[in-house]
Amino acid sequence: MYAEPQRRSPAAERFDPIADRYEWVAARDCDVDDLRRHVGLGEADWARVLAHGGIFVDSRRATAGPVPRGAFVRVYRLRAEPDLPPLGDDLVLFEGGGVVAVAKPAWWSTVPTRASERLCLEAALRTRLGLPRLVAAHRLDKQTSGVLLVAADGKTAAKLHDQFRARAVDKTYVAVVSPPPRAPRFTVRGAMVRVQQVQYSRWGLVDDGAGVESHSEFEVLRTAGPRAVVRARPLTGRTHQLRVHLAASGAPIVGDTIYGPPWRPEAPASAERTQLHADWIRFAVDGRPVEVRAPLPADFVLAP
Repeated sequence: MYAEPQRRSPAAERFDPIADRYEWVAARDCDVDDLRRHVGLGEADWARVLAHGGIFVDSRRATAGPVPRGAFVRVYRLRAEPDLPPLGDDLVLFEGGGVVAVAKPAWWSTVPTRASERLCLEAALRTRLGLPRLVAAHRLDKQTSGVLLVAADGKTAAKLHDQFRARAVDKTYVAVVSPPPRAPRFTVRGAMVRVQQVQYSRWGLVDDGAGVESHSEFEVLRTAGPRAVVRARPLTGRTHQLRVHLAASGAPIVGDTIYGPPWRPEAPASAERTQLHADWIRFAVDGRPVEVRAPLPADFVLAP
């Protein structure tokens, strides 16, 4: 088992319960059902593991069958059954040419996670929209809200992926940060590397030539005491890019307990969830430009 992240908000405990991870090399031939005894879980916890598809044998998800000696086994156990925010009637922002833009609520994973194969927005949208081959064209972090593009099938998704790779998709985000940035406009760029992957991923900026290029532009929209509202434009699309860049600039996103301080009730740097919202995107469908904007949700805090 591994160490827990910093202190989390009540909403994080409710919507994103900790997933304990157990890993080992199988000492003998056995069956998936025998793994329960190795990790010492009760019937209810093991039933949750199976229901969410939290067992991996040599990096492949497994729900039954043999586990050969020497196989690398990982088991992810959610400590509680997560709640899921509702998907409202205003979910769909745009639909056309096999592309759907949706207003992703915070606390939905875009795609399946290791701890849960079934609790993700991609799977929910297949049912909600009646599109059994639906594929997410890009991802938003679990606590990030805002406009997300999905495709009705793999062929359409590939066309969108080509646009993202060519940097032909333009996006802006809104973030609440604390403390406010030192300059009204600023740019952050540098190489990003993964510096931690225990329970959650953490990335950092390095200046030794390693890593992948990252580049973002920021503009302060307004300041309210110990907080500021910032518009962010990522010019590259790296994991956690805006969160890393704002933290590196000395203005971490409010509610971000990975790159900012632990959650504390009523602290200026704390909120129930990371205050990052994908508010606007521009892309092309069948050669014509499309712009979509996602309104700010009720859980987005603009002032302390």
